[in-house]
Amino acid sequence: MVGTLTQTTALDEVVSTVNARVADAPRCPHCQGDAIQKWGQSQGIQRFRCKGCRKTFNALTGTPLARLHHREAWSAYGEALRDGLSVRKAAEKRGVHYTTTFRWRHRWLAAPRDQKDATFTGIVEADETFFLESHKG
Repeated sequence: MVGTLTQTTALDEVVSTVNARVADAPRCPHCQGDAIQKWGQSQGIQRFRCKGCRKTFNALTGTPLARLHHREAWSAYGEALRDGLSVRKAAEKRGVHYTTTFRWRHRWLAAPRDQKDATFTGIVEADETFFLESHKG
């Protein structure tokens, strides 16, 4: 209906972002097949089924955000992470348990660590170098 006002919530934003991730050409994260069919929805996120391996998945399968709950608080927690809040303070502000924010922090910070570029192009300048080395024992 034209003229109807809709109120978007943080959960709506998260769901639309997740669904947009595979909207163009979904591929099976298990077998990399492209014979995909829609297979219902779960909590607003489109599910798919691979015709090759017959497994179901959604846009979060195989990502650090897979199987994490409280999606409505993800965007707000991202802001808390950006602001450098402690695990407990972030949990208090978002209304979740501190073990939940601890789990989120480790999952979210693992994603950039695992996505490293293999090569550099152009001019590269480094002013400090850190080597992970232990002199213990």
